[in-house]
Amino acid sequence: MRAFPSISFPSILFPSNPSAFASLLSAALLLGLLGSSLRAARAGAGSVTLTPLAAWELGLLLAGALAGAAMSAHAARRHAAENRRLQAEIARRTRIEGERAAQQREMEEGAQSLTQTNALLAEASGRFQELFQGLPVACVCCDIEGRIMEWNRAWMRLHGLANPLGGTVGEMLGGPAGVPALAEAMQAALGGEAREGVEWTYQRTDGTRVHIYSSLLPLRGADGAVTGVLGADMDLSAQQEAEDALRGSEERLHALYNTTSQQGLSFEEKTEALLEMGCAQFGLEVGVLARIHEEQYQVIQAQSPRDVVARGALFPDGEAYCAEALAQADVPGPEAYIGAPIRVDGAVWGMLCFAGARAQMGMFTSGDRELVRLMAQWIGGEIARRQAEEAVQASEARFRTAIASMSEGLILMDAGGVIRICNESAERTLGVTRSQIEAWRPLNPEYVARREDGTPFPQGSYPLVVSLRHGQPQRNVVAGLLWVSINSTPLFRPGEATPYGAVATFADITERRRQEDLIAEQMVQIKEHAATLEVQKRELEVVNTELETLALRDGLTGLRNRRAFGQRMTLEMNRATRYGTPLSLLLLDVDHFKGYNDTFGHVAGDEVLRMLSQVLQVQGRETDFVARYGGEEFVLILPHTGSEGAQTLAERLRLAVSLAAWPARPVTASIGAATLLPDMSAEDDLVSAADRALYAAKTTGRNRVIHALSLGAAPAACAAAA
Repeated sequence: MRAFPSISFPSILFPSNPSAFASLLSAALLLGLLGSSLRAARAGAGSVTLTPLAAWELGLLLAGALAGAAMSAHAARRHAAENRRLQAEIARRTRIEGERAAQQREMEEGAQSLTQTNALLAEASGRFQELFQGLPVACVCCDIEGRIMEWNRAWMRLHGLANPLGGTVGEMLGGPAGVPALAEAMQAALGGEAREGVEWTYQRTDGTRVHIYSSLLPLRGADGAVTGVLGADMDLSAQQEAEDALRGSEERLHALYNTTSQQGLSFEEKTEALLEMGCAQFGLEVGVLARIHEEQYQVIQAQSPRDVVARGALFPDGEAYCAEALAQADVPGPEAYIGAPIRVDGAVWGMLCFAGARAQMGMFTSGDRELVRLMAQWIGGEIARRQAEEAVQASEARFRTAIASMSEGLILMDAGGVIRICNESAERTLGVTRSQIEAWRPLNPEYVARREDGTPFPQGSYPLVVSLRHGQPQRNVVAGLLWVSINSTPLFRPGEATPYGAVATFADITERRRQEDLIAEQMVQIKEHAATLEVQKRELEVVNTELETLALRDGLTGLRNRRAFGQRMTLEMNRATRYGTPLSLLLLDVDHFKGYNDTFGHVAGDEVLRMLSQVLQVQGRETDFVARYGGEEFVLILPHTGSEGAQTLAERLRLAVSLAAWPARPVTASIGAATLLPDMSAEDDLVSAADRALYAAKTTGRNRVIHALSLGAAPAACAAAA
């Protein structure tokens, strides 16, 4: 039998598609008609005859069945398409849900990674802050507005500020106009330009002035835009002070040289300038140039407020500070006075003195004294030179001619290079006769003029030649193997541009050069003296260190002495009291040492003490402090050691002493031990306890160790010491 597929009853009765229901109904009617016909045929005639009405019905049913089948097929296709669309939609939504789940997982993983990154950033930021705050260089960070946002401790210490947050650097350091150099560098850094080596000085709130060396770097964001400025400051105040001091010394010497060598000033004007310079340099009110005449001091020139010291005033010898300076023959400096003798041709001519109204002890340095001495030396040289010049001028005045009275040499040369006039000063200065001078031809190419170093002037550069050919004056040109300063001037006739001649004056500057060389030599001596003092200072420091070591060492044993023990004992007591750590003390005494000395002599006894000190150093711990207490007694400080540890170490020392190879006879020692107790407030308390224990050890048979706690200390105290 052929099997048919099973159809559920509800799906047949209630199909979801109306067209499918019509098709099923038509098929059922057709099947019923055919079944009726077949039953009739089997029952009767053996053939089936359809009536027209039945045939029409059958055709109608067949047409309906076919139409229903077509409609069912179309609906099935639409249903299948709808199913595919629904399945695609379900697949799309499933995919979207999967993507959302993946995104959710990625977001969770990203959040976890972000949390870890933030933790690492926080840790790195903490380390950076520790590094930033610990930098020895003063650092500060400002935002784009110039407001302070970050700073380290070194910056606060350097500038003496408490909390500069939010303020600008200019406001914190005295206002925007207070430090122009820093303000300009700050603006440049905010504009993106790094600035290094900016030096500036300002006054802190506590009144002190500091010299700062700054570097400013622009800070940029991820887009490259400037977001702020990082500044680094170093305090150069000490270096600046040293440079200022050196510069001040050099400036004083330069000022002295410039004043004394300045042309056009008289001796009185130069001396007055020196007195003003000395008063300003030393901070004193009165400067005096005095001449010694018939046991009196006569004021030649003076610098004083309201002319308290007048020119020509006389002071008896012994009533002025000058007498003391002259007696010492050196530059003194008692109270508010500093001075130096003036010598002319080796003899004392007078004094140069500076004084003040109040006593100021210790205000003068060696540089000050050297400056006064150089001033006095120059004045003496100038006085000697002036005296020589006055003698020359007096001699020339007898000839009653202007040229003969000139102190400088003079030569006049015409346009052809012939020397027409020369005076006696020229002869004296140059050391030649008038005829020899007149025979010179400076314009002749064969004429050779020498510089001060002996090399010839280049052709046409001799002062007279330059003035004659080019009409240019020449000033202070040094020429000749002798030191001669030449000044030459062209001579013009009215309305003419070409000089008709040239006149040259020259002076012997040997004395001035000698003074310059002397000053240079003195400077070399000053530097050598400073270097010698530095070497002596270092040697003295070494000697002081050695003396300090000797003061704390026992000369016989090499151990620390009782003075060193006292210092160390105070330190260890303070440490043990502050931190609550245990501290013990051992006092050791050589048994029958007096008898040993009496029997074998003091030399042998000293050897015993030296050997015993070696035993104690070898057996003692690295942290223990060993010292000779006095005579045959030794002491050991035992930091971080309780009573049991002290007892153990003492027994080890006692045994080591008794087993040592002594040269004459066996030597033993008694040891008293003590441990710091709460009721002990002074070092003597612990020493006294150890001393009592040592006494007990010696009175109970010697060669033994006794701890102070065994002499009847309270149980609570014993527990605390242990």
